[in-house]
Amino acid sequence: MAIVAAAAVAVLAFVRRLYVVESVLVTRGLGVQLTSSGPTVFSRRSSFVPVEHIESVILHEGFHRFAVVFYMAVVVKGRDRLQVVFPTLLPRREPLEAVWRDVQKCLY
Repeated sequence: MAIVAAAAVAVLAFVRRLYVVESVLVTRGLGVQLTSSGPTVFSRRSSFVPVEHIESVILHEGFHRFAVVFYMAVVVKGRDRLQVVFPTLLPRREPLEAVWRDVQKCLY
């Protein structure tokens, strides 16, 4: 029984993470890939937006849990929703602005 409990703890430690990883990859002439990995190994989401479908990349502010937060989003042609770049992390304005400038340089 102790071996089963130890194995269950080992599997849980392998599957569960204590951090979230979010990234944006811009490929000049191809598009933008948004990747988000959640607290488990199996909760990875990735989406690719081709450059011809990108209408704009915006830096905006909004409300989240009674606080004003800044977010960067990709406006995609033909969709009514924005693709938020760092939806879980929601970094401060200064680092987000630096990433936004680099994305603008690579895309345009």
